[in-house]
Amino acid sequence: MARAVLFDIDGTLVDSVDHHARAWQEALAHFGKEVPYRDVRSQIGKGGDQLLPVFLSEDELERFGEELSEYRTGLYQRNYLPVVKVFPEARELLARLKQSGTTIGLASSCQLKCVKPAIASRASTATSVAAAGSAMRISHLSVSNGIDMAASTSAGKKGAYASRRVVT
Repeated sequence: MARAVLFDIDGTLVDSVDHHARAWQEALAHFGKEVPYRDVRSQIGKGGDQLLPVFLSEDELERFGEELSEYRTGLYQRNYLPVVKVFPEARELLARLKQSGTTIGLASSCQLKCVKPAIASRASTATSVAAAGSAMRISHLSVSNGIDMAASTSAGKKGAYASRRVVT
């Protein structure tokens, strides 16, 4: 059995990808940017810092990008996070890994305040999680170049990071 496993949360452990897309679409509309759902959905997996430049000009990013991102976070927490479902058997998988002594790491491009409640309250894995949220942000995704993930170390060093190429 592996000593440590790193899971992406959204779309792997919890069925939240469409909810994230709807929250971004609503937030963009709130700030006057009507974007088709399919266009927003195709960008999910990126953090807001990478998603917003796809839909906003540099001027718009400067004027209201941060406010839009904060608005989206609140919208997601209020309207979407409460209905996010854990995928079938995700709890059992994480429980088996925890029982075997495997360290579990969680990755998400979403902010920690969106990730932590989804996992802690629905998957019952709070005690087995080595790190979660933005500390585990996927920094780059390119199938041809591999996936680079920034992962928090689990050796009790809060805020320490290690970067590792996971797929080549």
